[in-house]
Amino acid sequence: MAYAEICQALDQFNGSLNGILAFFDVTVHGARMFNSIEDVVKTRPRGGGGTDYEAVFRFINRTSGNTTPTSIVIITDGEGMFPDPSMANNVPVLWLMTKNNKAPWGKSIVVK
Repeated sequence: MAYAEICQALDQFNGSLNGILAFFDVTVHGARMFNSIEDVVKTRPRGGGGTDYEAVFRFINRTSGNTTPTSIVIITDGEGMFPDPSMANNVPVLWLMTKNNKAPWGKSIVVK
């Protein structure tokens, strides 16, 4: 489902969308740049066990350097403890929920 959502967004924006695709549990795994459906399809899930949303924001804050992301999209079931919104450094966060959950901050959308 996650791959389909990302590929649909790439198709919708006609190749003008790019970013970093990564997987996380208690740490971020396999982060790689993408700007095409082919890049996304080549990426395989990594990790497993536990959910630490702070890991995503620590990774972004550690690796973004002087470049601020325009947005952060997290595809999740919504289980786990949500971090303080200050960790997003005022970057808009979209939580794509695979279960009928809602994040306490940012924008939540349930995808089926």
